[in-house]
Amino acid sequence: MGRSVLLCDDDRLFTLWLTRLLREWGWSVQATQNVADGLSAFESCRPDVLVVDLYIGDETAADLLQKLNICDSSSLPILLVSAASSAEMQSVMCGTEMTMLSKPVDPARLKAILSELTPTLGNGNEKTLSFLILDNGGIQAKVLGRMVEDAGAFVIFASSIENAKTLIRNVRPDAVLIESDGSAQDAEALSAYCVATRLSLPPMIVLLSVINQSLVEKLLRAGVVDILLKPISVNRLQESIRRVGGRVEKELPGRAEGRRNIMVVEDFTITAKMLERLLSREGYQVYVVRSAEMAYEMIRRIRPDLMLLDLNLPGMSGLDLLQSLNATGQAVPTVITTGDRDPRKLREIRKLGTLRLFNKPIVPDELISYIRGFFSESGNFISGRADYDVLLAMADDVAGSVLAGALEVEGLKCKVVNDGYQTVHEIMTRPRVAVLDVVISGLDGTEVMRRTRAALSTGKTKLLAIAEDLDNEIADELREMGAHDCLGKPYSLAAMKEKIHTLLAESAPRISVQDVAHEILPEIRRAMTLPDEDLFIAAARLGHNLKGTAELAGIPSIVTLARALEDAARTRYRGSCEDILKDMRQEIDRALTSATT
Repeated sequence: MGRSVLLCDDDRLFTLWLTRLLREWGWSVQATQNVADGLSAFESCRPDVLVVDLYIGDETAADLLQKLNICDSSSLPILLVSAASSAEMQSVMCGTEMTMLSKPVDPARLKAILSELTPTLGNGNEKTLSFLILDNGGIQAKVLGRMVEDAGAFVIFASSIENAKTLIRNVRPDAVLIESDGSAQDAEALSAYCVATRLSLPPMIVLLSVINQSLVEKLLRAGVVDILLKPISVNRLQESIRRVGGRVEKELPGRAEGRRNIMVVEDFTITAKMLERLLSREGYQVYVVRSAEMAYEMIRRIRPDLMLLDLNLPGMSGLDLLQSLNATGQAVPTVITTGDRDPRKLREIRKLGTLRLFNKPIVPDELISYIRGFFSESGNFISGRADYDVLLAMADDVAGSVLAGALEVEGLKCKVVNDGYQTVHEIMTRPRVAVLDVVISGLDGTEVMRRTRAALSTGKTKLLAIAEDLDNEIADELREMGAHDCLGKPYSLAAMKEKIHTLLAESAPRISVQDVAHEILPEIRRAMTLPDEDLFIAAARLGHNLKGTAELAGIPSIVTLARALEDAARTRYRGSCEDILKDMRQEIDRALTSATT
């Protein structure tokens, strides 16, 4: 079974909204409005998670759990959602252990809670990979194991090469991850053991602190399929795990229209081949040259659209090449790839008009997203949606990291970038919220907004623009360009978080006024015809439900009336209930008229 939710709630508006939201996140949803239907659905679908309202018609969540013979959430993750207070929820549930969430529900908090409740669920029928980690233990091994588990794989530790051989023979792991001291000894020993015992050699991934061509050749001969350089990038590790599991898609989204020419000037064979393979897979025409002299000659003939240039080349350096091209009027858009940290040299490079500098080891995801953004003009959508919630495109890396940390504590997944070209690509993947500093480097923030205007106009991604000296005139211009909200510098962390949470709520599926009218008006008409006791019960239930969901339709006046209706039902005065129900009907009619004009 995949990721499935059984929802039991008599508030049909909330059910409609939550069903849309969960399906957008990839869950299958079975929605029921009473305990009897909930029992029947549970037997037929056996859900991964049960989401239940505190009051379901004339019964409660406790009644449902009792009939399901569930005493706590140890056998099935249970999420209790209600507009009631925490004390009331605990009182009705009589101390039953479960996760509780108040209405109106914050989508970001809900997503985080579901991740906590179902940490082992995969996406459909994917096989869970088992990774054997060869490491002598300690805190580094634990951190590495946690990173592998976060990527969706199962971890087995081997403290020695002999222990690893035994596990390969008995457990048959899907892959081996080797923490190397700078030699190929362990990889060669495992390869020789599998050959001698006629066992299938699992794909091996090696982690290295230092790399050279001789070592790489030994590792490849031993059967190593990937080499990761420390410090390890989470994205890079996850990409390697997907590749081992055969999960990398044959055709990647976001390919350039037509054949764009990219020249790679790199003398280190391994890096040159990696870049060539990476860029060719993206659909670019790649020319690899090993010296600046050869690059100078080829540029005159092929005029590449973009050049990836290493600084430290034999003979003429990368800096010399850039100076020569500028002097002869042959300059091409250039991205620097280097392990050099000399600030004087890097300042000289920037003076020559380079677009971006990538420090080695290069993170493939970052390089590709930058190049896609560089070649993006029309702003085509990318198939699939971003696997994170908030994009932080910040001019200041430190500010971006601090903000990301604060949001991730609240269960939001963030991605920090500091370049306009990369920002264009990321917005095309449609994160729920994008925070854009308009003075971001590489590509001006206003140009980012121009290129992504079509994507932003759909409302799938909400954009928060940040600007110095923000006044009403600048804010109006930013909104005309596609921003959904603005924030001036300097800003407080609290103000930034508040605006992001507001935009996150707006990016979630909404309930239309038509939905409210369709669901609520018949209930109001029916309630007005009921005798006193039945009217009070119906009014209490309607008020309880609406105060938690009417905000989703953008009718705040209904929320106020819902609270008043609940109080009137509690005081058992028919005249007040009828007056409030009439006011509700008028507010819904008024909102319906506004929505259709």
